[in-house]
Amino acid sequence: MSSVSVNGAFALFFANLISKLFGAVYRLPLSNLLGAEGIGLYQMAFPIYSFLLTLITGGISITLTRQIARLRANKDESAINKQFSLGKNVSLWAGVFCCIFLIAMAYPFSRLQGNDNAILGYFAIAIGFVFASVLGAYRGFYQGFGNMKPTAMSQVIEQVSKLFFGLLFAGLLIKYGIIFGVFGALLGVAVSEFFAFCYFCKINKRHIKKHKSELSKRDYWQFLKQVAPVSVSYMLLPLSSLIDSFLVINLLTGSGFLTGVSTSLYGIETGMILPLINLPNVLIGALALACIPEISYKLGAGINPKEQIEKLFKTVLIFILPCAVGMFLLAKPILAFVYPTLDASLLSVAVNLLKFSVFEMFLLCFITVSNSLLQAFAKSKVSACSLAFGIFVKVILTAIFMLNKSLNICGLVLASVFGYFVACLINILAIKRQIGFRLKFIEIFAPIFSCVVMSAGILIWLGLFNGELGAVKLFTCVILSVIIYFACLICFRQFGMQDVKKILQIKGN
Repeated sequence: MSSVSVNGAFALFFANLISKLFGAVYRLPLSNLLGAEGIGLYQMAFPIYSFLLTLITGGISITLTRQIARLRANKDESAINKQFSLGKNVSLWAGVFCCIFLIAMAYPFSRLQGNDNAILGYFAIAIGFVFASVLGAYRGFYQGFGNMKPTAMSQVIEQVSKLFFGLLFAGLLIKYGIIFGVFGALLGVAVSEFFAFCYFCKINKRHIKKHKSELSKRDYWQFLKQVAPVSVSYMLLPLSSLIDSFLVINLLTGSGFLTGVSTSLYGIETGMILPLINLPNVLIGALALACIPEISYKLGAGINPKEQIEKLFKTVLIFILPCAVGMFLLAKPILAFVYPTLDASLLSVAVNLLKFSVFEMFLLCFITVSNSLLQAFAKSKVSACSLAFGIFVKVILTAIFMLNKSLNICGLVLASVFGYFVACLINILAIKRQIGFRLKFIEIFAPIFSCVVMSAGILIWLGLFNGELGAVKLFTCVILSVIIYFACLICFRQFGMQDVKKILQIKGN
């Protein structure tokens, strides 16, 4: 029997997609509300929160999902209960510690980052740890049983609450200054974690039986040994953003830019461009996450998931190529539509950043998929080492490139591309050794050729209007491009819903 039900797989896939889209879309009005400098301050505090939260919840959630799925195959209920108790206790203690730590270190962190106006943001976001810490344990428990709906619903509640309260508080407090607007936005993040926590408190009374497990220090130590490599793997991308938050503004000011200008440039890249290039990764991440329980269950039962993995990589390539090409060719009209408050000089900077960043977007999607697969294979150390090495390369190149004043913030993007390429290559080679998958020539050629045809259509459209596209013309161009691309794929017989069904292992019950 499959570890993930039909409805559960779809629930997790679409809810994760919707919730992450809400999270990405949230940044767009927030960026217009706070401005480039305000979103720069927001991006100084948020990466530390994201890093610590991923460190706590990411490893515990994936470890519990994988372990419980495998223990279910052995029908070991007592071990399942013990794993859940360990995960919940460790999450809670770590969350309380991180809350206290972040409040205590708010001033030193903001000073080290180069702008101490971020200190209030740290106070606001620290509150979220109290509620967010145990979410990973509860999500991992339900996912391990193939019940994706609680995870799905909690993610939607979390993101909708953040969208509403973050914008509400930021809008109410911005009149007192940018610093207070940023405080309000980050306070909305803490409130969203509270609502997600309340949701789990409600459903746990009905679905989780109270049980007592005898837990020793050895049990905790063994659990932490399982969680550590997974946590390291999942926290490395947030760590990369965290390092950027300490490095970039200081490098820009060191090369001759004023603090306000440096913060604005950093805000454009991390608060405006990154949400756009993360949109395709939302789809890919949702798809990859929905695969982990099924692949873990298959491996535990001795079944080879090769075909499922091949379909996953094929689908990633099909979706990411047109996104990259479209964003590159339509960078200026997209940014002018999404961020109408940007002046001409900042818009020009943003356009160049987006064009460079599409290569980063392509690599991030494959890193997301390969990381998820390596977790399912219990090869967390491989993904952790590859990402660590890639980030090391990125940090070194960031310092080198950004010392060149003509490159300035573009140096960060170029360094990211090189660093993520290294990590992506190592991950894919590791998966290939593990499972021996490969894509056929037509599966690679078809999306590339379809993108060439699509690009020709976009260039013709831009030529008709001299590159100046309003909202209606932009949306028309996007729709026509999608039609051209998928029409070409269908001609090659390389696209169909059966591929998605095989990835999620959706069959008749």
